[in-house]
Amino acid sequence: MQTRYIILCDKPGRLGNRILWHAHFISFVEEHPNFRIINASFHNYYGVFKSFDNDTLGRFPEKKNRLSFLSKFQLFRKFQFLTTYTVYRILDRFKVDNDWVTSYDYDYDKTIDLNDNQVFNQLSKSKYNFIRGFWCNSNIINSRATIKQHFKLTKSTPIGNSFNVGLHVRRTDYKYLLKGKYFFDIPTYKNWIEQIIEKYKDSPDLKIFICSDCYEELHNIPELDHPRIQLANRSLINDFDILTQCDVVFAVPSTFSAMAAFLGQDKMIYLDHDQAEIHNLKISKNIIEDFYTKTKSDFIEIYTASSGNTTF
Repeated sequence: MQTRYIILCDKPGRLGNRILWHAHFISFVEEHPNFRIINASFHNYYGVFKSFDNDTLGRFPEKKNRLSFLSKFQLFRKFQFLTTYTVYRILDRFKVDNDWVTSYDYDYDKTIDLNDNQVFNQLSKSKYNFIRGFWCNSNIINSRATIKQHFKLTKSTPIGNSFNVGLHVRRTDYKYLLKGKYFFDIPTYKNWIEQIIEKYKDSPDLKIFICSDCYEELHNIPELDHPRIQLANRSLINDFDILTQCDVVFAVPSTFSAMAAFLGQDKMIYLDHDQAEIHNLKISKNIIEDFYTKTKSDFIEIYTASSGNTTF
């Protein structure tokens, strides 16, 4: 069959969202080898993932780029992304749809089902398919090993062979996101930390790594000065690296923690209400599906009510 290209030409949010969006199409391409992915939207995360550092076009299957030496230049990376995005806007504006090129807009109230034969047939019609969206269905779990390899970190700092538990304290933007549904106060997180220590008290090598976007709120809490707790003011990428290495991740529903767990040990426990008791919570059997179940309808409802002005 003739090679077809899928160009992911927009940024559906930040790091976690972009990984998840791209990962769905990796699964699709594994099932349909005549397709290729191009995705330059990771341009502002240079130095994070080996595959994107080697080729800022973000191709899958990975392909050697003769211009990879230019990857270190931010303007070059941004130019590549803006080029694909501009082409998409032109195609979408003039409703271009032919055997050579077309565009698809799966706005945040729509889902592209990559398991649907009709979608496959649509994508097979044109050689170059420019796609904007976020919500997606695919057999992503079947391609986890390939996705992990594609998103292998350029640099990783080992956290040791102890029993490592990650807790992602996500607050800041969650005060407003989904009307504060998953915005929990600091005492709630302190209570969860105590429960986690109790749950794993029989693990003598237990370490709890707290990753957070509100480090200053946590730094002066005496209870967190504990030999089993690792709390440091890290960067977003350092936190992501740590969460991928943890044996299990506790977190509110977010793509950041979900994708870190998915790329790591594939064990996550969702903290979805402030009365959650740690000993009653079960490890998610399907991290991505459970994330969608907990958040998708709320996001779509808010997006629809705001006439498309909501971002996440």
